[in-house]
Amino acid sequence: VQEDSARDEDDETDAGLDLAWLWPVLRIAGLVLLVLAVVLGPFLVILGAKALRRRARRRAEQPAERIIGGWDEYVDAGVDAGREAPRILTRSELADAYATPAGAQLAAVADRVVFSGASATADEAEEFWRIVDHERRGLQRGRGAWRTIVAAVSLRSFVRLLSPHTPARVPRFVERGRRRSSRSGRTTS
Repeated sequence: VQEDSARDEDDETDAGLDLAWLWPVLRIAGLVLLVLAVVLGPFLVILGAKALRRRARRRAEQPAERIIGGWDEYVDAGVDAGREAPRILTRSELADAYATPAGAQLAAVADRVVFSGASATADEAEEFWRIVDHERRGLQRGRGAWRTIVAAVSLRSFVRLLSPHTPARVPRFVERGRRRSSRSGRTTS
C-alpha cells in the first residue's frame, strides 16, 4: 500500500508541468519591453502625432481645406528633411527652392484655391494629395536610411509655425535672387 501511494505521488509530480522557469522569463521579457517603451516611446509618439496631423489634413471637411492642408504637409516634409521654409517666401518661391518636380504645380493650385475664391472639387483635392505623397517621398529619396529615420522623427515641422515671422537671416537662395533682380534694374521686396 505504501509502495502504491509513493508510486502515485511520483506519477503526479511527473505528470504536472514544471513552470518554475516561466516566472524569470516573464520578468526579463517585461523589463526588456519596459526599457524599449521608455526608449522608443517618444519616437512612436512623434510618428503617431505626424500621422494624425496628416490624416486630419487629408480628411478636412472642405476640398479647399484639404488642398491647403496638403500644401502644409508638403512644406512640413521639406522642413523635416532639413530644408528651410521662411515665411517671407511665397508658395511659388518656396516650391522653386525645394526644386521638386511638381512643387510649382502644388504652389499654383494652392494659390488658386486661396486667392481666386474658386471652389475646389473633391477630385482635385484627391489628386493634390496624390502629388503631395509623391513629392514627400521625393524629398527623402537619395538621403540614406539614417537621414530618412531622422526626418521621420524630426520635430522641426511642429515648431516651424512657432518661429518669429522675420527670420534672423535671409536664406541664401532669396539673397541671390534679390541680387540678380537689383542688377537687372528691378527691385523685389
